This record gives sequence, structure tokens and C-alpha cells, in this order.
Amino acid sequence: MTSELVWHANTGDWDSTLRAGGKSIGSLRFEASLKRAAGEIDGRKWTFEHHDSIAHPNITIHADGATEPAAIFDYRITGGGAVSFRNGVRYRWTPNFAGSLTFCFRREGEKGRVCVTEEPPSTRGSRVQVCSEAADQPETPVLILLGWFLQVQIYEQFLESLVAW
Repeated sequence: MTSELVWHANTGDWDSTLRAGGKSIGSLRFEASLKRAAGEIDGRKWTFEHHDSIAHPNITIHADGATEPAAIFDYRITGGGAVSFRNGVRYRWTPNFAGSLTFCFRREGEKGRVCVTEEPPSTRGSRVQVCSEAADQPETPVLILLGWFLQVQIYEQFLESLVAW
């Protein structure tokens, strides 16, 4: 997997295509509520579903055809969150630096930096940076899709708060 990726948002909705150079390598297609999406990278498919439970808001991630989640993302009260994979690997999702709109996934329990960085969405899409240590990790495709799913969720919540204000 290349480290220079770009999400291209389709006109009129959040459905997006992931490109490496000029080549399409993946996609994320949202349902109308934006609480559920189907993602694909290099022929591998997952479903992302946001659960609004007051006690435990989270996102479940299912591999295509699986009944049990491949991973669960848990929001943290202090901001950000963490995604736990079935194989026991966990990644923290936090702003790249204080006050940043760019968020990173960093693997817990390791000294080396394994980071997938997603910029906030815009009408044109978002850039994704995958550091060299993350390029060959089996979780990286899921993190790339989850990062875009989370950024769209955050942006939609921001727009809703503006309308309510």
C-alpha cells in the first residue's frame, strides 16, 4: 500500500473514492443517515456502524460476511477514542497535536510510530498519510476507512450544532 492517498468526495454526498496517484483503490459508501457505511480497499470489504448509546457510544466494524465484529471503536469522554481489533491490537485515535483538526491512529504498546493521519473533510475530500511503519500492518486498511468515517461523523455533528445554534 502506498503512503500517499486521497479521499475524493463525490458531488452531493459523502460517498468517496480512495485514490493512490490517479488510480482508485477503495471506496466508502454511506447510507442516508450517515450512521452506516460500506467500505472497500483492494477488494477487501467492511461495514462500519455508529451506535448512539448514551452509556457506550461506539462503532462496530464487520468484515464482509462476518457475524462478529473485526474491531470496535470506543469514543473517549476526553475526546478521540480507541479501536480494538479481534487480534488484541489497539490503536488510539487522537488529534495530531493540541487544537489540530488532523487526527492520527497510533498503535498502543509499541515504541515505534504507526500512524494513519486523516485531514478533516472538505467538499473535495481529504488527504491521508500512512507512515512507513503502518504500510504493512494488517489493520491499516480498516484504519484508513475508519478515519474517513469518523471525520465525516465529526463534520456532520459540527454542521448540526451550527444549525441548532
